[in-house]
Amino acid sequence: MGSTPPDSRVWLITGAASGVGRATAELVLSRGERVLACVRRPTDLAELAYPPTHLRTALVDVTRPPDIAAAFAQAHAAFGRVDVVLNSAALALFGEAEGTPDAAARAVFEVNFWGAANVAREAVRFFREENPPGSGGRLMTVSSYAGLVPLGGCAYYSAAKAALEAVHQALAGELDPQWHIQVSIVVLGTVRTPMAAKATTLPAHPAYTAPGTPAALGRTIIAAARDPAAKHGDLARTVARIYDLAGLERPPLRLVLGLDSLGVVRGHLGSVLREVEEYEGWSEGLREE
Repeated sequence: MGSTPPDSRVWLITGAASGVGRATAELVLSRGERVLACVRRPTDLAELAYPPTHLRTALVDVTRPPDIAAAFAQAHAAFGRVDVVLNSAALALFGEAEGTPDAAARAVFEVNFWGAANVAREAVRFFREENPPGSGGRLMTVSSYAGLVPLGGCAYYSAAKAALEAVHQALAGELDPQWHIQVSIVVLGTVRTPMAAKATTLPAHPAYTAPGTPAALGRTIIAAARDPAAKHGDLARTVARIYDLAGLERPPLRLVLGLDSLGVVRGHLGSVLREVEEYEGWSEGLREE
């Protein structure tokens, strides 16, 4: 993208009704940029007093591909292009894998994986085929450290985020550099948003209730994430970093954001490396003669 001045950029933001999506939309608008905000209800952003030259809303259920395509078309009709897509619509589900009904697990995948993946695919197509030639675009998708380090107590949430990480990394590896499309995954830690409070928390499976077990520890971590008195990442400061990411000339594929996210990811990578080194000898002699 490169040459588009920040004060004239157009953002398309999913999950704009609350949390990271809402806070980002407000910051972008305060900087004089333009937003197509994707929400589920027409009243979600009614209190934001910006003219239609800067803020438009689209009713979008990300589990419906026609809604996604219509939102991009609306942005094109209103603003002529889309420079930045923030893919942040998501929902949370807490519960052990064995105690999670299929319907609940599939619902999380529909939003957190398929919804976000379909937004990403349409973003790439739009950047390449609908934006002014050579302008490209930036796709930023909000993930979680649970996508890199799956957590006990939220197995299917973690699995959906892990799948989302994989498809974005593969997608980034497929893009022709001449399209000028850049992809970043924002690997968040725990941030003060309504998401955890709105999450579905399933009853503990009877086999996983013994005190001191890994499952019990997982439930403790989840409870802390929902505790209004706990210290979490500050939403405004987190969103400011996401905004800065959109302005980098060479953005990272992954931005690990938050001290808790950094600690968990570092520990996980160290553990993986230790196991690789401990058992690397097992690969000797396996190649065909």
